[in-house]
Amino acid sequence: MITYVPRKNSNVLLLTSCHTKLKVDNQQGDKGPNIMNDYNLGKRSVDSMDARIEDFCSIRKTNKYTMLMFYFIVEVRINNAFLLMRHKQSYQNIKKRFMRELSAGQAHRNELSK
Repeated sequence: MITYVPRKNSNVLLLTSCHTKLKVDNQQGDKGPNIMNDYNLGKRSVDSMDARIEDFCSIRKTNKYTMLMFYFIVEVRINNAFLLMRHKQSYQNIKKRFMRELSAGQAHRNELSK
């Protein structure tokens, strides 16, 4: 655990298993520890994924934590499949149509397996 004080009356606690020692890289102009730079690099990717998932969210409202996690995992998988398909095939399709095609293909596969 690392405690970092960026300014007066501001305390940041950082917990990591990747960084064994506190290192500060002053050459880049960042005065914070390397763990903060690594966190900020990954934060943008997570924020953009959350924004994409929220655009076409199909998660149902539920009180059960396990179902909420299941729905979230399904949403992340749909998002990842869409990004991989778009990257691999230069597929310029809107995500809503992709989700319909994906679910129709899954339903067709389930009918064939009966």
